[in-house]
Amino acid sequence: MDFFYLSTLVILFAFLASFHQHFIKKLSVKPKWIYRLHHAAFFAGAYIIIQYYSASAFLFFVVIIASVTKIYDIIRANYFPRSGEVSLLTDFSRDIWLVALLFWAFRTFIIDYSPIPSGSMEPTLLTGDLIAVNKLAYQVKVPPFQKPLYRFNSPKVGDVVIFNPPYDPNSFYVKRVIAVGGDRVEYRNKQYFVNGIPYTQEDRELSYEQKYAPVIATLTENTGGVSHKIQLDDRQFD
Repeated sequence: MDFFYLSTLVILFAFLASFHQHFIKKLSVKPKWIYRLHHAAFFAGAYIIIQYYSASAFLFFVVIIASVTKIYDIIRANYFPRSGEVSLLTDFSRDIWLVALLFWAFRTFIIDYSPIPSGSMEPTLLTGDLIAVNKLAYQVKVPPFQKPLYRFNSPKVGDVVIFNPPYDPNSFYVKRVIAVGGDRVEYRNKQYFVNGIPYTQEDRELSYEQKYAPVIATLTENTGGVSHKIQLDDRQFD
């Protein structure tokens, strides 16, 4: 069975169990099996959000739900006090509300981190490297919403940017900007030409790592005034 349907069933059973406890049995203290079912429903909901949206979206939902629950808990304690067992959601919000809010704000508006998923940026960045991401470099954006709240700047040629492809919000690319809107880009003889001007390549070095591996050339490329190392497959094709 697909984990999505299994997670949905767990959440549905937890809801029905709570309904049965409160409105049919009218129990003030939930049995242990319902308490455990609610834990399972919490993790099932987390799985659905992370799998089909993103981890950032999950953190946003946690902050919103925990904050609303915390505010309701404070209002109820001051104006409608009552004894008895509190819900699992209320219990969670008391413990994680402030930590989740600060962590979400820090990752959303200040700085985040990301591992390098592939070798496409070598030798500048290596596979598995962990990089810091300046979240205020270009815009303020709150996942899962796609429209930025405010734009500070636009990417410039030579910048290294990280972004999600539109077809998969859970994936991300780390790339260097070689052109911006309105530029005409050509790729000839393993060299970029932007608006007819070539990006110069100097200091060519060859590497023979394995007997039958392609010949790898390491060069220094100048991209819009920014010099950086690149790698090319130096084999010649007819």
